[in-house]
Amino acid sequence: MRGALLALGLALGIGVPVFWVLDKQVRKEFEQLAWQVPTRVYARPLRLEPGLRLDAPTLELELIAAAYRKDAGGDLPGTYSRDRDRFHIGSRSFTDLDGPVPAQRLEVTLSGGRVAALRDRRADRKLDSARIDPARIATLYGNVQEERRLVQLKEVPSLLVTGLQAVEDRDFKHHHGIDPWGMMRAMWVNVREGELEQGASTLTQQLVRSLFLTREKRWSRKFREIAYSVIIEARYDKQRILEAYLNQVYLGQQGNQTIHGVAAASEFWFGRELGSLRTEDMALMVGMIQGLRCTTRGANPRLPRRAATWC
Repeated sequence: MRGALLALGLALGIGVPVFWVLDKQVRKEFEQLAWQVPTRVYARPLRLEPGLRLDAPTLELELIAAAYRKDAGGDLPGTYSRDRDRFHIGSRSFTDLDGPVPAQRLEVTLSGGRVAALRDRRADRKLDSARIDPARIATLYGNVQEERRLVQLKEVPSLLVTGLQAVEDRDFKHHHGIDPWGMMRAMWVNVREGELEQGASTLTQQLVRSLFLTREKRWSRKFREIAYSVIIEARYDKQRILEAYLNQVYLGQQGNQTIHGVAAASEFWFGRELGSLRTEDMALMVGMIQGLRCTTRGANPRLPRRAATWC
C-alpha cells in the first residue's frame, strides 16, 4: 500500500505540472494552426462559342493543359471524351473575374476549324457561350514547398471519411485520443519481437506526430504523443480534429514538393476535384494514406513479413 501511494504521489507530483505545460503548448499551437497555401497563377479561361476558330487538336491540347483526363463519358468534372470532331466535356466550377462559374456537361461540335455547335447536355439545350476553367501555369511557394488545398469537413465525401476511419481508426468517434487495447496489443508485439515494431496510433496521434513531433522511434516520443493526443481530444471536438487531419495528412512527393491534404492529393493523383472522386479513387487514397504512413520492414528471417505499424 505504501508503495502504491508513493507511486501515486510521484505520478501526481510530476504528471500534473508536465500536463499543465503540455496543455499550454498544445492550446497555443493548435488554436493558431495555420497552413501555408501556395499561390497559383492561371492562364485565361477557355471561352467557347459558335463560330470561334478552333480545331480538334487545339481543343484537346487546351484540355490536357488544364489537367483534364480522357474518360469514356466525359461526365465528371475534369474529364472529357472525344469522337473525332465532337467532344463531351465535364467542366469544373471555378471563380472568374465576374464571379463563380458553375460546372457543366458540354457537348462541343467542331467543323471546318470552327465551333459549329455548343450544347448543355444536362439541360439538353443550345448555348451561346461557355467557359472552361483555365490551366495552371505556375505555382509560387513560400518558406516550404507544400502543395495543399484547405477544405472543410463538409466538403469531403462521406465515403472517404468513413473509409479512412474504418481502416485507420475504427473507434475514432468514441476514444479519447488513444486506443488502450490497441496499445496493449502493440506492446505485446514489441516485447515479443524485442524491438519497437508497432505503435497502435489513432488518427489523433497521427495528427500530433505530423504537427508537433518527429518520427523517431523512442518511448519518450511515444509518451509525448499520447499526452498531446489526450489534451487535444479534451480541448477540441472530433470534427475539428478530423478536419485538421484531412488537411495535414501526407500523400506523396514530387521532387522537393510535398503533397498534403486530401484535396491537393485528389488533384495531384487523379486530376479531379475532391467532390468528384469515384469510389475506386477514394479506396486508393485511403490505401495510400496507410501505405505512406507505414514502411515495409527489410528482409529479416527472424521477423514476419508484414508492414510495420509503428508510424
